[in-house]
Amino acid sequence: MTDIVSSDINSYIDETNFDFSGKRVLITGASGIIGNYIQTYLSKLPQGHRPESVSLVSKTGQFPFAPSPTCLVENIDLTHTGSVAKLDKYDSIFHAAGYGQPGKFLANEVKTIALNTWVTEALIEKTNPGGDFVFFSSSEVYAENPKIAYSETDIGQTNTDHPRAAYIEGKRLGETLTHIAAKHHQLSAISLRIALIYGPGSKSDDERVLYTVIRQALENRQVQLRDSGSAIRTYGYVLNALSQIISAVVNGTSGIYNVGGNSKLTIRELAQTVCDLTDSKLIVPVSETAFLKDAPKHVELDLTKVLELPGQIPFIGIEDGLQRTIQSMRSN
Repeated sequence: MTDIVSSDINSYIDETNFDFSGKRVLITGASGIIGNYIQTYLSKLPQGHRPESVSLVSKTGQFPFAPSPTCLVENIDLTHTGSVAKLDKYDSIFHAAGYGQPGKFLANEVKTIALNTWVTEALIEKTNPGGDFVFFSSSEVYAENPKIAYSETDIGQTNTDHPRAAYIEGKRLGETLTHIAAKHHQLSAISLRIALIYGPGSKSDDERVLYTVIRQALENRQVQLRDSGSAIRTYGYVLNALSQIISAVVNGTSGIYNVGGNSKLTIRELAQTVCDLTDSKLIVPVSETAFLKDAPKHVELDLTKVLELPGQIPFIGIEDGLQRTIQSMRSN
């Protein structure tokens, strides 16, 4: 664990006093950025508030930072028949497993659907009555909705033959299964529509724009965009996402919550900020043709619902968050 992650988590714990004592917790997708922050947070809670156990599921078993020695690591592929059946029963399950990178979910469409459908259903069955089930959905469910800032009552307008349909429809079905769990399984079940969370802990093969830009800057002192960078994104630092997620689990009710940040800027502005922080040069193509034609042109979430919950921390600005991310990637 880097000093940055440890400092982030300690500052959040100092601001909150949530109690997970006596609970057996499972985190799937635990080697991802958010999963890593959740397991680190639970492991660093003070004695008397810490869970009884924390189990981590990772297909590769490769973590950006070594997990706490108190965590049990389950190195399994959840899409393999019978893999979920081997797991124990838990009081809280954070189902964050999935292919969050477009390049990966486009290349693994059937597994993407599986992780969000029958794997989700099987994990719900592994949640003890009265427990918490947290499904990690995505802002992709809002795809092609013409609104500017999406609230939880909105939904997208893509058809099932959309190039990203495996991911979009999979997330919608996962949300539906989570809603059914809240109605019929005596669970506190929530879906989190997450958008563009960044921070320390990215994998070396993460090809999303932000990490690609940072790697170019660190390796070449030069960033080459693949299009004009006019698409607008709203980024959220991972510590703010952790705050929103834990608040929704502890203080929320069954339903849907948007999770994200408030740093809205174009891809070009993002790249320029990274260049400014790393003393690098930005090269922008003249062409206005989008590199990823099916990617959304504007991503912005209305966070009113989640921010009304107790236990929130102030938003970390884009320059501060990028500086921490760059420092972590440079050290790794």
